[in-house]
Amino acid sequence: MHLFFAYRLTTMTAKEKRERFEKLKRSKDLATAKDLAETKRVDEVIRQLKAWRTRNNLSQRQAVFAMESRDCPVDIATLQQWEQGRYRPSNLAAKALETFLATYPTITDAPLYRKRTKLSAETVAEIRRSREEGQTMISIAQRFGVDESYISRILSGERLAKSG
Repeated sequence: MHLFFAYRLTTMTAKEKRERFEKLKRSKDLATAKDLAETKRVDEVIRQLKAWRTRNNLSQRQAVFAMESRDCPVDIATLQQWEQGRYRPSNLAAKALETFLATYPTITDAPLYRKRTKLSAETVAEIRRSREEGQTMISIAQRFGVDESYISRILSGERLAKSG
């Protein structure tokens, strides 16, 4: 400890020490034991989430679908940021996640997504026909095993059929 700082603490009045302590308590630089315990608990929930995904052989997209279909909605970008350690879930979100993981340890109904590959000209034509017939993009996407946004890009002309 710096000598001046140590000297200053010993010469402070009781009121000054209380005020300094209160200021430190309000400071974001000082973590309390409770804050550290919460951080460890939240980190453990994220470790459990990663283990759950691995055990169930789920991609992040599949995990998001499984969670949303069971009333635990999480955005894929949020899930990615949690798993990368860029952000931590709030205490409420961590508790909800913890409850979800305990309630649903095994997932068997996650959708299967294929890797995005260019579809044949016949398939693209069939997708366009299906949309013209009034089918939803979601139902078309499920039928072809691709994401709804991929169907949207095909319909808008951003994605073209595989040539040759």
